[in-house]
Amino acid sequence: MAEIPARRTRGLSRLSRILPKAAEKALARHGFPSLELITQWPRIIGPQLARQSRPGRIIRGPDGSTFVIQVDGAAALKLQHLAPEILSRVNAYLGGVPIDRLKLVQTRLARPAPEPAPVNRPVAPQTRAAIEDGVARVKDPELRDRLRAIGTRLAARANAPRRGG
Repeated sequence: MAEIPARRTRGLSRLSRILPKAAEKALARHGFPSLELITQWPRIIGPQLARQSRPGRIIRGPDGSTFVIQVDGAAALKLQHLAPEILSRVNAYLGGVPIDRLKLVQTRLARPAPEPAPVNRPVAPQTRAAIEDGVARVKDPELRDRLRAIGTRLAARANAPRRGG
């Protein structure tokens, strides 16, 4: 008869608990330092440069470590000039063995698809009247107009079809 393991798991495990451990192992096999370096890249390097670059792997050699960064062609020169600051930030984030050099690999980075603009439906006359009643007591005309615009936008968004459904 087959032996039953001493510890059993019940039900399903959360993917958020399993995935980081599995991803760390896979990334480490390919020379990537950590999943956090990839996910925290915008905080480390800044949001503008993060949109133009992706962290790559760390190559450890006898003469030091090299950090590979994939970068859009237009931003390569900028990152090259900022190399000492980038090295400092990455080393501070990673701790441990310092990285000595950057290697910038020019490539065409995939851009995230832009989110579609929300589809707003026309606002019902009764809702428009309720918005007008609400803003009628406001004495400042500029504030009244802004509040009216916000109310109309919110009402139109509430009437919009839901995504995925």
